[in-house]
Amino acid sequence: MAGDLATFTSTSPAYSFQYPSSWKKEEGTSSHPVTLSPESGPNWVELTLDKVHSGTTLDAYRPVYRKQAAQWGFTVVATHPATIGGQPALVIESTKMNAMILSRTAAFFTISGDYAYMLTLNGPDDSFDADHQTVVSMAESFRFGG
Repeated sequence: MAGDLATFTSTSPAYSFQYPSSWKKEEGTSSHPVTLSPESGPNWVELTLDKVHSGTTLDAYRPVYRKQAAQWGFTVVATHPATIGGQPALVIESTKMNAMILSRTAAFFTISGDYAYMLTLNGPDDSFDADHQTVVSMAESFRFGG
């Protein structure tokens, strides 16, 4: 991420991550704590937390996300390994046609403690790639715990 950064911090559960300070921030609920979007452009990034059973693995959680994507009308087109805050993670990329506009998502998710953390980039195909690397940097900046 280039430029000035801001930090989003939660105390329960404890985590933080950085994002461009020029982006708009809308705080939400405990399960959808924040939505971020660039000042210009149609893309947005949403952080989602999902309480999971102790011992849940990434491979066990993957079908949960795939089912949600299907319910929202998305088709999964790729899955690949990644990291969030240095922890093993997966990225699931999906697409959907909306009124002749191809929408894309890239959901970065990991399991830490009793939560699945999902950082999802959403937007139309023609602008999606412009913010993808920023979301990769957000995921890398994640810190879990105190």
